[in-house]
Amino acid sequence: MKRLMMISLTCIMVFSTANILCAMSKTPPPPESSEAPPTVTELADPPDLPPDPWLRKCFFGDLHVHTELSSDAFGEGTRTTLDEAYEFARGGEIDLPPYCDGSDPDCVQRTLKLDRPLDFVAITDHAEFLGEQDICRDENAKGYNSIRCKNYRKNTQLSFLLWNSRLSKKPIGNATTIDRFLIFRSGNVPARPISYFDAPKTEWLWSMLEEECAPLIVSLSLFLTIPI
Repeated sequence: MKRLMMISLTCIMVFSTANILCAMSKTPPPPESSEAPPTVTELADPPDLPPDPWLRKCFFGDLHVHTELSSDAFGEGTRTTLDEAYEFARGGEIDLPPYCDGSDPDCVQRTLKLDRPLDFVAITDHAEFLGEQDICRDENAKGYNSIRCKNYRKNTQLSFLLWNSRLSKKPIGNATTIDRFLIFRSGNVPARPISYFDAPKTEWLWSMLEEECAPLIVSLSLFLTIPI
């Protein structure tokens, strides 16, 4: 399986700077001729260009979007859900923190809406601490009343920094704590996300993806890894 990598410029926000994906083809030089060159209106598309015009368009979107599922975004007050994030990308309006809960009659809720919908979007929440956060937020979970969960609910942002220190203080080999986005070609994906704890080295991530996706390759479940 080919390993593809692509660099995306992002800002660490609930919604970051749009990425540009554009397919381009080079026009071959015109043949030498003594005749006058044709006007622009007389030029035709070179024969090697894709016949489908959609393969020659630029699309604007975002591959770095966090929701309340990401511990860093949640710690900063974000409560945007997956459905709300997708609706925002389609042109809908979302609320921004701090949120008005009705207790303050003078509170005015801030909102945000794009000037135009995006052509594509990928919700790329962090895989790390997904389970821990779910336990600490679910009153019926077994570890809800643990010391760590109590501290998490008391100061979510500080808890994220302390949890994240596990990544930065204990490097493995040449591992680095970078974001690694995974984009799949279809809905055939691994049963659970592969986090930094599972694969601190990029090569380990590739190996685990190839192993888990091997049974799905026949259905074209190819993937793209994007380091940030």
